[in-house]
Amino acid sequence: MHPIERRRRIATGRMSHLCLADSEVIVGQTFAEDGRLNEILHNPQYNCVVLYPGNQAIDISEAGAHSNSKSNAGSEVKQSLFLEGKKTVVIVIDGTWATAKKMMNQSPNLKKLKRICFTPPGPSRFRVRKQPRAECYSTIEAIHYTIELVGEYAGFNVKSKAHNDLLYVFDKMVERQIEFMNDAFSNPNTTSYRKVKRRVA
Repeated sequence: MHPIERRRRIATGRMSHLCLADSEVIVGQTFAEDGRLNEILHNPQYNCVVLYPGNQAIDISEAGAHSNSKSNAGSEVKQSLFLEGKKTVVIVIDGTWATAKKMMNQSPNLKKLKRICFTPPGPSRFRVRKQPRAECYSTIEAIHYTIELVGEYAGFNVKSKAHNDLLYVFDKMVERQIEFMNDAFSNPNTTSYRKVKRRVA
């Protein structure tokens, strides 16, 4: 997690951590010399991958329940990323798109890991924070969809749909923020919340 994200009131990386058992937050801008991260990366019981898009990333959409592929792509993803006898650790870069790129570039220990990404099934639901593109997901949305696609390979009981709690908490936060913003628009003299130029749909 980038230090800026730790200070945000609606940081979805922190929300994800609070929702997920056995998760951990490591704060910093460069992680090459981070003792805790390197301890995880060098643990022989773990198979670590990083959730980050790019040409080198493996699209896990091919392995998930939503895939329309008729090839063996799903089993290939499983075999290459989720190794038998090892616990899968998915490292998620939590920051803006600009800070996330810097965090990766300044962290050789992260850059050398296998990367995973996915093809977004639709636009982000983060209506109170501007994204570079509609398909750019917040951290909590990205984690939810990753679990949806390959969670069964990594030890999640996907059929229980317990991971949908991530989106439930996220949607409630977004709805609450929209209520605050619309209230500020309607009653600009009775609230200390910053003014907005328009209502939020």
